[in-house]
Amino acid sequence: MSASLVALALALPSVAHAARVPLVEGTCDLTGLGIDAPTGVVSDPVLGIGVLDGTDRRIRFMDDHCAPTGVSIQLGAFSQDPQGVGWSSTMGELAVVDATADELFFVSPGGAQLGSCDLATIGSASSSGVAWDPTTSRWVVMDAGGSTAWWIDPAAGEGGVWLTVDVLTRSEQGLLGLAFHPDFARNGRFYLHTSVSSKGEAVGRVAEWSSKPGAAPGDSAPTAGRTLVEVEQPYPNHDGGQIAFGADGKLYVAFGDGGAANDPHGNGQDRGTLLGAILRLEVEGADRVPKDNPFVGQDGVRPEIWAYGLRTPWRYSFAPDGRLVVADVGQNQT
Repeated sequence: MSASLVALALALPSVAHAARVPLVEGTCDLTGLGIDAPTGVVSDPVLGIGVLDGTDRRIRFMDDHCAPTGVSIQLGAFSQDPQGVGWSSTMGELAVVDATADELFFVSPGGAQLGSCDLATIGSASSSGVAWDPTTSRWVVMDAGGSTAWWIDPAAGEGGVWLTVDVLTRSEQGLLGLAFHPDFARNGRFYLHTSVSSKGEAVGRVAEWSSKPGAAPGDSAPTAGRTLVEVEQPYPNHDGGQIAFGADGKLYVAFGDGGAANDPHGNGQDRGTLLGAILRLEVEGADRVPKDNPFVGQDGVRPEIWAYGLRTPWRYSFAPDGRLVVADVGQNQT
């Protein structure tokens, strides 16, 4: 098993046919840096790029050239199994999800524990993902291999179930990712990545949901809307997971290579499939494919693809300079 950190950037201005062509700027061999299990990535203008190591229970920061900055946050004193991390720029704190203890820890950039929330008290059994609503002080925690998302208000010491969805739960399936629309405060829209059954097949689905505009997570019952993209998953592992909005207002979606060992179907290098790729989608209007996606108009290539050749892009983060930094987990390279 190996892990790497991949930096994706925009093309040089000389590329005239497409405004945004992703280039793999470089990769970091995280195992060489002592990181065996990257379970989360965060970016901070001051601290740099932080990678959460679920095995070492530490967040290690590095600069844009993959060189360790010497800054690390040790979580071992209070976290047994950190499986997800989020960053609140307005609150200046990290939120770390512990899947074994089923707690949400709030941590300062200096490594001090600011507080915690026992997720079991609100019904969680095991959680692995966390998302922050930028318009309020609330966090949303996703059930690991399950179907529920909970809202947490650390300031008020309150929380509860926000939504429950019908998902598949084998291996790495489940509720995989959540992203708030950049204008969530006004339109109430957000997006879920889930493992579901469709016509008897297991698929990864990204769908639009909506809640009452202006309502914080937990204050309004959300409803499911249109499906943006759906792809068949041949195996129950390496499904990918995270979805996030970039500064360009587009939705970025990570799909793994489809699972099993050693990418048996060669999906990572097959641009005719959405597996093993990060997609860039338009959420406004009827056309889901941005016209400036890099492979629009190319025969045999899915136009939703923004970057390909990935194994398990489980977590990623946008760096302050706009680059997308991806923690790719899995055997070998694709």
